[in-house]
Amino acid sequence: MNTLLKLVRTVLASVTVAGVALAAAGAAAQPTTDHSTMGHGHMDHGKMAATKPGHASDITEGEVRKVNQETGKVTIQHGDIRHLGMPAMTMAFSVNTPGLLDGVQTSDKVKFKVIKENDRLVITELQRIK
Repeated sequence: MNTLLKLVRTVLASVTVAGVALAAAGAAAQPTTDHSTMGHGHMDHGKMAATKPGHASDITEGEVRKVNQETGKVTIQHGDIRHLGMPAMTMAFSVNTPGLLDGVQTSDKVKFKVIKENDRLVITELQRIK
């Protein structure tokens, strides 16, 4: 019985050490960049579905939170982007044509189409909703 108890203790100690090592490795693998304002820091864009252009389901609605003409980016609080498997959130997108941001202002309701291009999400169409 004493030998069995020693064996159980050894196994439990090994499992505990392995669990701590796995937890530490998992924590080390987490990104250190703070994406909390964009809401998508936990997402792996490489695992998103490939974009198939030309479908009505590719259109997403949202509300503009910020426009930066200089960088060609717009921050949008958007609904689900179904064709990419992305849940609703607020995030910054690049646009493929700077002119897409002309006349777009904070608080505008918009419809937009976004594609995955070179592991980046890029808006290819943007239209204000009146």
